[in-house]
Amino acid sequence: MEGLLTVDEAAEFTRLSAKTLYTYASQKKIPHIKLGSRLLFDQVKVEEWIRGNAVPAAGKETK
Repeated sequence: MEGLLTVDEAAEFTRLSAKTLYTYASQKKIPHIKLGSRLLFDQVKVEEWIRGNAVPAAGKETK
């Protein structure tokens, strides 16, 4: 499958540590795929997750 990232690739992409990604995955805070013992991340879903966690600037309304 194209667009799947390993933990190390996702860590580089998100600028989070691998440990944080494992924690977020175990807490179901970040979208992920579990294949056997492998943990993978769909790059598009991770990008959407990042955008969904954006905090708007103070005094700015979003539509």
